[in-house]
Amino acid sequence: MTQTKPKKYLGQNFLKDESVLKQIVGAADLSSKDIILEIGPGKGILTKELAQKAKKVIAIEKDKTLIPELKQNLKEFSNLEIIEGDILKLFPSFKFPARLATRSVAGRQDSSFKIVANIPYYLTSHLIRMILEAKNQPKEIVFLVQKEVAQRICSQPPKMTLLAVSVQFFSEPEIVAYVSKESFWPQPKVDSAILRITPYSSVIVRSEATKQSRGELGGIARLQRYALHCGQATLPAVTRNDKNFREKFFRILKIGFLSPRKKLLNNLTNVFEKEKIETIFKDLNFDKNIRAQNLFVGDWIQLTDRL
Repeated sequence: MTQTKPKKYLGQNFLKDESVLKQIVGAADLSSKDIILEIGPGKGILTKELAQKAKKVIAIEKDKTLIPELKQNLKEFSNLEIIEGDILKLFPSFKFPARLATRSVAGRQDSSFKIVANIPYYLTSHLIRMILEAKNQPKEIVFLVQKEVAQRICSQPPKMTLLAVSVQFFSEPEIVAYVSKESFWPQPKVDSAILRITPYSSVIVRSEATKQSRGELGGIARLQRYALHCGQATLPAVTRNDKNFREKFFRILKIGFLSPRKKLLNNLTNVFEKEKIETIFKDLNFDKNIRAQNLFVGDWIQLTDRL
């Protein structure tokens, strides 16, 4: 069978370093009970590793010319399903409850699948946001992405970015390891990073939730750190699925980052009354000279709640 060549317009850079494969699989902490969604399997080098360890792998590939090669190279795996399609079009309507066996636990949906992928650089920001806003959440997301993008996603004040706040509103991201550009074919111009993203089951809880133990709060308790960092003991009520609050949050976030070099107060007063913003800043103990990149996620949540 003739091997297909990488397509530049699809951002294809195939991973060839087996040691990196081990790191990706390790970051996903796979078990024989896991169901994996792989985005862009390419030639299947990572797919094979996933299929050897997971209960089931669903691989979605946009490039139809790769499908025959994938099926031929991975025909030994009965736990592998290869689907031709564009993840950006498939994901919102993909039947995860039926295909990936999500279940209800303690009154909330508990997703039993993970997402693992070496994704094209151009797809990173949009794809992550789409996944994190989806109704059906994965337990874990492990992506091989551009090094600089991974660093931006994981940044903290005073170097926060619009992308960092957007991702950290929904999840806790961390860089597992850096990957040399020499690990790919064809070789890209920049290095990459293995990025692990753990979605929160709920982004924020009412202030009375702070009375509960950290064990009960689970991932939510980690977000309380943002409040503590900026001198706030509690955070307002909002969940990831609160569409109304989420829309307001990202509207204010975009206004705040519209001119990152300008003071946040000035950016906000382009839309809101200056007197109101100054009062809120005083109540939240924000410096009038603070810039958008200096705020934690908890700060933005407090700001949205007040506005």
